[in-house]
Amino acid sequence: GNVTTADSSVYVNGYATYIQNNVITGNCIFSNKGTNILYDAPYGATGNNYIGNVTFNGAGTGSIYIASSDALQCSGNLTINRTVAGTTNVFNTGASNVAGNFTFINNTAGNTSFGNLTTKTNIGGTVNITANYSAPNTFQMYKIQNQTGGGSINVQNSLPFDVRNDTLIVNALSLTGYRGPAYTYFYNNAITGNVTTADDASYSGGYAAFFHNNKITGNTSITNNGTNVLYDSDAGASGNKYIGSVTYIRNGGSISVAAGDFIEVSQNLTLNSSSSITLGSVKFNGNTNGIIEQFGAQPISIPTLVIAKTGGAKLTLNDSVTVTTTATFTSGNIYSTTGNNLIFPDNISYTGASASSHVVGPVTKIGDDAFIFPVGTPTSINTVAMSAPVGITSRFRAEYKYQNPSSDGYNTTSKAGTFGSAMISKAGYWSVQRLTGTTNVTLTLGFATNPYEQYPVLANLKVAHWSGTQWDDHGNGGTTGTSASGTVINSVPITSFSPFALAGVINTQFYTYSNPGTGPDGTPVKFGGKGGYAPYSTKQLPGGSYTLDSIFLVANGSTVGFKGKDLYGVEKDDTTITAPIAPTTYITANGNGTVNFRGWRHFVYMKNGANNIMGAIKDNDLTLGNTTMYTYFSSANVATSPNGNIYLKRSFKIISQFTPAGTRRVRFYITKTEFTDLQTADPTSFPNGINSLTITKYTGPQEDSLFNPIPGGNSVIIPNSAVTIVDMGTMYSLDIDVTGFSGFYIGGNNSNLNICPGSTITLSSNISGATYQWQVNTGSGFTNLSNSAPYSGTGTSALTITSAPSSIYGYQYQCVVNGGTFSQIYTVRINVNWEGTVSTAWENPSNWSCGALPDLNTGVIVNGGKPNNPQLNSNADIRTIVINAGAKLTIKPGFTLQVLK
Repeated sequence: GNVTTADSSVYVNGYATYIQNNVITGNCIFSNKGTNILYDAPYGATGNNYIGNVTFNGAGTGSIYIASSDALQCSGNLTINRTVAGTTNVFNTGASNVAGNFTFINNTAGNTSFGNLTTKTNIGGTVNITANYSAPNTFQMYKIQNQTGGGSINVQNSLPFDVRNDTLIVNALSLTGYRGPAYTYFYNNAITGNVTTADDASYSGGYAAFFHNNKITGNTSITNNGTNVLYDSDAGASGNKYIGSVTYIRNGGSISVAAGDFIEVSQNLTLNSSSSITLGSVKFNGNTNGIIEQFGAQPISIPTLVIAKTGGAKLTLNDSVTVTTTATFTSGNIYSTTGNNLIFPDNISYTGASASSHVVGPVTKIGDDAFIFPVGTPTSINTVAMSAPVGITSRFRAEYKYQNPSSDGYNTTSKAGTFGSAMISKAGYWSVQRLTGTTNVTLTLGFATNPYEQYPVLANLKVAHWSGTQWDDHGNGGTTGTSASGTVINSVPITSFSPFALAGVINTQFYTYSNPGTGPDGTPVKFGGKGGYAPYSTKQLPGGSYTLDSIFLVANGSTVGFKGKDLYGVEKDDTTITAPIAPTTYITANGNGTVNFRGWRHFVYMKNGANNIMGAIKDNDLTLGNTTMYTYFSSANVATSPNGNIYLKRSFKIISQFTPAGTRRVRFYITKTEFTDLQTADPTSFPNGINSLTITKYTGPQEDSLFNPIPGGNSVIIPNSAVTIVDMGTMYSLDIDVTGFSGFYIGGNNSNLNICPGSTITLSSNISGATYQWQVNTGSGFTNLSNSAPYSGTGTSALTITSAPSSIYGYQYQCVVNGGTFSQIYTVRINVNWEGTVSTAWENPSNWSCGALPDLNTGVIVNGGKPNNPQLNSNADIRTIVINAGAKLTIKPGFTLQVLK
C-alpha cells in the first residue's frame, strides 16, 4: 500500500530518521520538516525497493541523504522537492535504478550532490532538475544516465559546479550564475540537448573553469562574465565534440579554446568578444552546413583549422579567419566572400586541398613566400599558383569565379588578334588582386574537367588577361597534367592584376530545352541534348479532349502518343488529350495576366496578353474567381530591398476576386541566369546552391516590385524544405502551398534576416515533426519561448514575431523538433536605410525606408544617389552605420552621433 511519513518541525537534537531494507508496493511520501537528517539506506544498511512512485520533501533545514550506503531501486518516479534550504545528497553509492522520471526542485539553497565517480546511476525516464539558489551552494552531478528525452536541467546561482561523466538526454542543460571560490569542472559528459553555461561577474580569484572531453549533441553557449580563465579543452586534456553549434561569449576574464586538443564543431562556431578569446585547433566536421562568425570586434585567428565536412556540407565564413599555423583540407568546402576571407600570413600554408575540399571564394596571402591559392568551384579545384613576391608585407587575394566572364562585363569576344580563333573560357575566370606591395609575380592557372568546355590539346591553351577593354595574350609558359586536369603558366610579365582566364578551350556548353513541362493544357514536351550540338525534338500532344482528373500526362512507351494519368497514378486508356496553344516564351518584363478560376483541380498557366508565361495556379476545387498574377523585374541583376536584403530580379504578386479558403498550390518560373546572378550577389545565403532557396511571402503595405515591408504587414519565410524545385533546363519551376495570396520574393536561406523595426515576421522550421518548441538566444544561449508578446506560435512549426521591437537585434531563433532535432538558426537584425525623399533632416521619419527613426538598437545604411544626404540636427544613438560610396552624413556642430558597435 501507500506509505507517508512526516516529522514535526520540532524534531531536533540530531536524532536521525532511517529508512532501509524495505520493499514497498505502492506510492511513498517522506517529508523532513525538522533539523535532523533523513537517511534512505544509511551507512552500512541495505537499500530500499520502491514498487511505485517515491517523493522526498525537504520542508526543514535537515539534510536528506538518499541511497547513502546501498543502491536505491524505484519502479516509478523519484521526486525530491526542497522548499527550505538544506543539504541534499542522492545516489552516493551509485548503481541505483529509477524506471520512471527523476525530478529535483530546490528554489532555496543548500549543497546538492548526485551520484559518484565509480558507478552509474540509471534513470529510465526524463531528468528534470531545477535549482535556483537564493544563496550560493555547491552543485555536483556524477555518472547520471537517463534513457528518455524531454526533461531539462536548470541550475542558477550556485558555487562552482562539478559535473562529470554524465550521459543525459534533455531538452536543455543550463548552468548559469555560478561563482567562486573554487574551480569549476565540466568533464567527460555526453549530453543530448542544448547546453548553456555562464558564470556570475563576481567569479574571480584565479579559480578557472575547465571544460573538456564532452560530447554535446545540440547547441552550446559558453559565457565568461568574471575575471577568471575558462578553458575549453586545456593543455593535456581531450577536446570537446560539439555535434551542433557552439557560441563563446566573453564579457570578462578570458576564454582559452582547444589549447590541448582539437575541438570538433559540426555546425556553427560563433564568437562574441572584443578580445581575450584564444582559439587553438578546430576541426569542422559532420554532414550539416556550418558558419564561422564574430559578433564582437576581435579578429578571428585559428592556429590549426581542419575542414572535414561530409555529405556535401560546407563551412561559410561570415567574418575573415586567419590561419596562424596550418589548415588541412580533408573533405567539404569553405565558402568565403569579399571582406570575409580565409587569410594565410607569411610562411603559413595548408595541406590536402582537392576537388572535394578547398575554398569557394577569395583567399588572401600575406608575405614573401610562393603560394598556391586553394580555390575552385563547388565541385572542382581551380588553383592559382603565385611565385614568391618581395617583402613580408606583400598581400595578394585570389578567387575563382565560376561563371561566364561576360556576365561580369569581361566580354569573351573582345580579345587580342594574337588569339586568332582561340576561344576565351566561358566556364569561369580567376580574379587575382595585388592588395599591397609592388612586386610582379608569375601565375599558374589550374583547370579541371567541367561540363562546359574541354582541353584536348594542352599546347593550344594560353593565359588571357583582361586589360580593361579586351583580353590580352599572356601566352603559354608551360603546361602540366592531362586534358582532364592540369595547369598553364603565363609567359608574359604581369604588370597589373585583374581577371585571368584560359584561352584556346573547346566550348561544349550544356543545353537543355523545355517549356513549363507536361500538364493538362497540352504543353509540348521538349528533349534536351548536350555537347555543344544542342539537338532537340518537340512532341506535340494529339488533339482531343480531357477530363478534369487527367491532371498528369505520361509517355506511354511509344513515340507517337501519350496517355492521361489520374489522381491515383493510374493510366487512363479511355482519356484523350486536347492540345491547346501552349506558351512558348517566358515573361521577361513587368506584366500580368488574369484567369477566371471555377473549381479547377489542375494547374492553369498564368500568361500575359502576349502569351508569355509567368507561373501557374492549382485551384483544388475552390472557386477563386478572376485571379491575376503580376510579375515584376528590377532594373539590376538582383533586387536589393531598402533594408539591405537581396532578392531575385523577378518577383511576383497574386490577387484573387474571392478570398481563398484552405491551401492551394502556386508555381513560379525563374531563369537559371537570374538565379546565378542572385547566388553571385549573395553567396553566403546559398551554401547548398538552389537547395538553399527560400520564398518570402509578404502581405501588407507596399506589396510591390521591391520587397519593402513597412510596419503593418506580415512576412512569412517559406523554407526550402517546403519548396518543390524542378530543373527544367534553362528554367526552374518553384512549387509552394499557400493559405493566401500576396507578394512573393525569392531569396537565400534567410539565416540572417534584416527587418524594419515594428515589422511582423513568421519564421518556419525547415524540418517537420510531431512536436515543435521555438527557442531564442539573446546572447546567453538558447531558451524556450512561450506565447507572450511579441511571440506567438511558439509550439508550432511557425513562429510569429509581431511588431518586432528593435531590442531583438542580433537575437537568434531555432525550433526544437520532436524534442531533440534542431531547425536552422535565424538571426534577426533591425536595419533602416536613408532614403532622403522629403528633406535632409535625419529627424524626419519620412526620410527613412521603414518610416521610423533609428534608435540605439538599429543598424543604419546610407547609400549614394538619394535626393538628399542626411544632416543630424540632434543627439542620436544607433547600433551600427554603413556609409556607402557617393553618400555623406553631416553632423551639425554641437550634436553627437553615438555608434554603439
